[in-house]
Amino acid sequence: MVPVYAMMAFFTDSKFTRSALLNSSVLYGTLAALYAITLVAAWQAGLGSAVGAVAAAVRSAAESGALGSLDLTPVSSLFGQPLATLLTWLHLLTLDVVMAREVALDGLRTGVATSHSVLLCFFFGPTGLLSHALTRLLQGSGRS
Repeated sequence: MVPVYAMMAFFTDSKFTRSALLNSSVLYGTLAALYAITLVAAWQAGLGSAVGAVAAAVRSAAESGALGSLDLTPVSSLFGQPLATLLTWLHLLTLDVVMAREVALDGLRTGVATSHSVLLCFFFGPTGLLSHALTRLLQGSGRS
């Protein structure tokens, strides 16, 4: 993903970046397909029962009125499954790259600098959105 973020951060206005990353659904469709394939494999490997155990722990804590005493053991067990961990990673990766895409597209529309915000999306997800909002506020966006 490093080349994807580098293109969005430093070559946002290039023809290649626009056609291959910003205005194309190929990358996002590929990530979605990988996610779906991994979800099916994880479900077949027992993800459903692990999610059920997490739901039962949450329900038990809610019924007792003590959400602070939520037993996180089922969550630990869930992420102990390699496919569940991969599924979560793909989920976060997809969200982060979609956020970076939106920041880059907004920067092209408004003329606001986005390199730093795109890179923050890569490393820390939502902080890139916050950074872009602050940059828009401080730099101003002449175009809408």
